[in-house]
Amino acid sequence: IVLTTAVFVGVVGLFVWMVRDVLVAGMLGVVAAAYLRPLYRALRDRLRHPAGAAILTLVIVVTPLVAALVYSYVEVARVTAYVVAHEDEVSARIADALRRLGVAGAADGADGADDLSDRAHAWVVAAAGYGAAVPGVVRASVARGAVAASVFAFTVVYILTQSATVVAYVRGMVSPRYAALAGALERNVRAVLAGAIYG
Repeated sequence: IVLTTAVFVGVVGLFVWMVRDVLVAGMLGVVAAAYLRPLYRALRDRLRHPAGAAILTLVIVVTPLVAALVYSYVEVARVTAYVVAHEDEVSARIADALRRLGVAGAADGADGADDLSDRAHAWVVAAAGYGAAVPGVVRASVARGAVAASVFAFTVVYILTQSATVVAYVRGMVSPRYAALAGALERNVRAVLAGAIYG
């Protein structure tokens, strides 16, 4: 029985490890829905359409984040292209700036200056290599995170539109003898969320 239990725990652990991104996205979706509830209620009262209000709430929050990520990506790609096209000029400027700052090795004569220029050029080449790898990293992250993002979006919309059903289900899972404890816990969670949102 010990071996069976160990194998079962191992399999469950591996399964959870494999789907960790999706689990984290679901948990973040629940937390985000709790924080977005006031905005959702305001939109729902104006639109009179719960699903539309939930989707609009998600779009209002996600659009600036996506715009910032796209802007960052474009800027990194632009700077990387400039550095790759002007490696010698950039490394010469860095070496010159380090010489003016009095960095060790910069004022030791021609050999020290050449060593500093070589190090500056190596830094520029490394930075350009890192910047050139960014688009591939972003593409891989988008491909890997697409399912997690979908789970996050679905969870937020579901929790916003079906919160009464979810709360009723969770309350139904609590034994009646723990009703007082569950009520106190619910009041405390509401107070914490209200403090985090409005505080």
